[in-house]
Amino acid sequence: MASDSIVQIVNSSLLITFILIGWFKTNAFCEYLQLLGFRNQLLINKYFKERKRLSSSLHYTEYLLLKKNCFFIRLITCPICLGVWLTVLLCAITNFDNFFINFYVSSGLYYLYCILINHSYVTSDN
Repeated sequence: MASDSIVQIVNSSLLITFILIGWFKTNAFCEYLQLLGFRNQLLINKYFKERKRLSSSLHYTEYLLLKKNCFFIRLITCPICLGVWLTVLLCAITNFDNFFINFYVSSGLYYLYCILINHSYVTSDN
């Protein structure tokens, strides 16, 4: 029983970490929406035009904050906030007993990933 619980915590935490990395550190969400023909939904076309005009480093979450700064947008553009709500959703499906473990493990893994990526860019510049 305990090993099943550990596997569930690990899988849940990795899923949340995967979503956070995909949302905050890649452009996959926009690329897939564009590929699937949803260019006019969720400001995708406008985002790509603005990205070309300003700089290629503009991330979709930053663009959303610039264009639609409201509570929901601030919620989905904050890694901690989104991590909490993803954990709530996942625990609603599985088990709320593991909420804090899932949240802290997934947050820790996400920020460890961020540190490692930033360190690799700093190291490669030297």
